[in-house]
Amino acid sequence: MKLISVFVIGLVVGALSFYGYFNYNIKMASFDMNRDGTSDVQYLYRYNSTLKQMRIDRNHDGKEDSVINYDRFSIPVYEHGDDNFYGVYDTDIEYEGGDKQG
Repeated sequence: MKLISVFVIGLVVGALSFYGYFNYNIKMASFDMNRDGTSDVQYLYRYNSTLKQMRIDRNHDGKEDSVINYDRFSIPVYEHGDDNFYGVYDTDIEYEGGDKQG
């Protein structure tokens, strides 16, 4: 019984470590497109330098208006957009093979 408990605990710790390494070892690059001192575009990269997410402030108010999520090959899969700039995402776009659907 002790051996099974130790095995299960080791399995859980290993799984959490694996998950944490691949999901939290993220690097970010920011760009200020209009030179107002606030970043307008942020790129988040995974541990292996593939693009995970891009956040865009299109109207330069300091709040992100578009978030594009990428798969493990840096191909876009989903996008949220605040097209009326009220602070709430009102547009959802799905991508298939990197192309917008719908």
